[in-house]
Amino acid sequence: KVAEKALEDPPATGRIWAATILVDHIANVAEARRNFVKGVSEVPKSGEIWCEGARLYMNPASKGFNLVEARRSLEFAIHLTPQYGDSFLEMLRLILLERLCEYVKGHPAVVAARGARSASGGRALQCSELQYLLRATSNGCLEVLGEFQEEMTAVEGSDYAALEAVCSTAEPNYGLLWYWIKRSSWTVRQIFEHMAKVLVQETQADVLEKYVSAMLSRELGVPLGDDLSATGFFFGVGRLSRAFQNMGSLDRVERMRVVFGAEVLYV
Repeated sequence: KVAEKALEDPPATGRIWAATILVDHIANVAEARRNFVKGVSEVPKSGEIWCEGARLYMNPASKGFNLVEARRSLEFAIHLTPQYGDSFLEMLRLILLERLCEYVKGHPAVVAARGARSASGGRALQCSELQYLLRATSNGCLEVLGEFQEEMTAVEGSDYAALEAVCSTAEPNYGLLWYWIKRSSWTVRQIFEHMAKVLVQETQADVLEKYVSAMLSRELGVPLGDDLSATGFFFGVGRLSRAFQNMGSLDRVERMRVVFGAEVLYV
């Protein structure tokens, strides 16, 4: 309500629009998408708004799941507002999801299903067939997660080297996710490595099947989620997402990070 009230008093800033989109993403994904469209039309040069748009596109339980649009949004976010640290960490999540999607699309079982669907004139995939594909791709997806984390230790020639260089130059100084992951004395590489570790652990434990289901749905024409069950994925870190629904699940230090997001807390 506070964010929506602030939007009524122009000029509305990118941060206010981003806060509105985030709050809506927690409770009403369809409304969040509408406010994202409004926000980028009102403040098109706000990296915070574009980052929230990317989060919407990376929500695997939403019918708006789209990694191509997520990359476009994050590239805008980093270019327009490089001081906003969340965009860099969400880009790491996107890189991981793109790796998973590349593997899933190229898996022999998925290629065969795509061919069969094309030959039958676009026959809808049955739920049992989707479950079979999830089982068929599961082991390979776990390998992709392991490779992603290992590559974070390779400075040269990785997908992360250029991103790390841009982030180091930008010296981000705000962002809720940024300060959730960051510790005061850490370098950008340490922040990235920790984010990668958290991403792999949480994806493997909680959301891998949801992400792969969303990828298969887009690839094979299965209807995506209805947005009603799409909450809980609005950050790259599941524990931070769940904190907005249950602050009591956090310890005192974690609550302070969420409320204040200040580096002084870690000194």
